[in-house]
Amino acid sequence: MREVSISVDLYCKWEITPPIYRLYVDDTLLTERTYIWNCEEQFVREHVIVNLEHGTHTLKIESVNSEFAVFMKRNFSIDKKMVRICLSECVCERECVGW
Repeated sequence: MREVSISVDLYCKWEITPPIYRLYVDDTLLTERTYIWNCEEQFVREHVIVNLEHGTHTLKIESVNSEFAVFMKRNFSIDKKMVRICLSECVCERECVGW
């Protein structure tokens, strides 16, 4: 198991009620927050440190209270190295080669 730093810029388009979102790595809930910022001008830089085994892991961002909130992820990095991600229903998968 190794300590790993994961970062992602999170943008969200929403109206009326600020959406609440949850951030998971695999099935572990790391945080729940309310997104109160204007997506046109601001984003949230999520930065988490987790202990992970070598293998494939999933970063998931889940909207809790709004089916109308649209979350966008950019600048995904692991240990400060930019990586490509596969997006499918707010799920990012990354093969943790060399972890």
